[in-house]
Amino acid sequence: MNPDLPDYGLWPLVFIIFAFSFTNPKTARDCAGWLSSRYPGIDRFAHHSGHLFEMVFGWKDSPHFGPFYLLSTVFIFGGFGLLASAWRALYPAQREEREARAEFGGTYLRYVENTRAFLPRFGAAPGRV
Repeated sequence: MNPDLPDYGLWPLVFIIFAFSFTNPKTARDCAGWLSSRYPGIDRFAHHSGHLFEMVFGWKDSPHFGPFYLLSTVFIFGGFGLLASAWRALYPAQREEREARAEFGGTYLRYVENTRAFLPRFGAAPGRV
């Protein structure tokens, strides 16, 4: 992240939206929706109703031991493993970039200014480095 880029002061808005996500519905319209019309026996305020896939597929056991919950846990820990492996590749690349800056100086800095790091530049002028 670049600390020079402004965040436009939107963090309070994120907090407000997060806080309002825990409020109770005020009107009947707030409670109505496609889920309650298709599954009228669902208690919308019960904890287990938040586990939508388990409810739709009719699993009666604890949703915390259901296949979707366990699969999401595997994905979460797999993501941590992916981050760790990416870090092992990133650290030597940063060291290599420092060495290139020291060896090539201004030429390398001009190259970095004109070359995008992750996304290609479409419509760039031909012959531009």
